[in-house]
Amino acid sequence: MRNACVQKIIKEQEDPVVLRLALDQSRRDLTAAHAKLTTFHLEYDCVVPQVEFDRVELKVLGLEEANNVLTRENDELTEEGKRSEARKNFILCSLPLSCSFH
Repeated sequence: MRNACVQKIIKEQEDPVVLRLALDQSRRDLTAAHAKLTTFHLEYDCVVPQVEFDRVELKVLGLEEANNVLTRENDELTEEGKRSEARKNFILCSLPLSCSFH
């Protein structure tokens, strides 16, 4: 909007003073835009990696819980296997044959 007004003034008058004012205003606008861009860039560096970290952290927590469940199931199955092996050995040794199968 501001640039449109400046351009209208420039077209109406080719006065060097007006041109100089327009140039100065354009430089101020450019500086302000550059400062805003720098601020956005710095905020992006702080915010986006945090969002990515939070997403990955949630995924890790879910995987840790799944690992804990699988570890418990493995422990239970290992114990069941040991009990089954012990029963098998007891049965085999209880047979009238010799106890040489284990």
